Amino acid sequence: MDDEEKFHPEEEGDSNGSGRLDPFDPASYKKVPDPLSEDSVFSNGLPSTLRVGKPHNDWYIRLHPHPDYRLRAKTFVDRDSKSRDCYLFAPDFEIPEEIDDLVRETLIVPAVARNGIYFLYTLNINESSWYATGKEVVRRGVKEWVRVKCDGEGYEVKNPQSKFPEPVFPDVPLREYLVRAFSKRLVRDANHPLVKRLLGIVE
Repeated sequence: MDDEEKFHPEEEGDSNGSGRLDPFDPASYKKVPDPLSEDSVFSNGLPSTLRVGKPHNDWYIRLHPHPDYRLRAKTFVDRDSKSRDCYLFAPDFEIPEEIDDLVRETLIVPAVARNGIYFLYTLNINESSWYATGKEVVRRGVKEWVRVKCDGEGYEVKNPQSKFPEPVFPDVPLREYLVRAFSKRLVRDANHPLVKRLLGIVE
């Protein structure tokens, strides 16, 4: 490589008087919140986004104990997405009959893992053993730390051998949890891309 073709990072910075920011100087970029510090969450204690669904099988969790923090809603889990995105259907949206079998009545409860991760715990409401054993997870999870294990026909609840301190839930309404979890995955009407996809509409 000729000398004139060699990369000279000093030419990209302010040292040459051009006024351009040095792309290799970390100070030129926006500061990223430290995920281990309290500054990584909003002032109300919740992160900018919340995961939705079941906890990892090695997590010990607690569910929000107040009855007002339990919601029954219709959801759809996109199993084609890597993160299994969960969509929330607006309560006033009349779901087309053609896709009603794909939508699930779901119990949604704010939860926190022992590692400090807040999320929304979900449980499909139906007549299966999964729902029956899932209710036991909720019943115990609002009072004690539990680990949830799938046993093939339902959920098995396990307790830690040590006594964990009581969890701290942010003093915010349930609405805040829903906003953080579903602001980008809220289905309001039939024009939503998810509804069109499920109906097989190609535009």
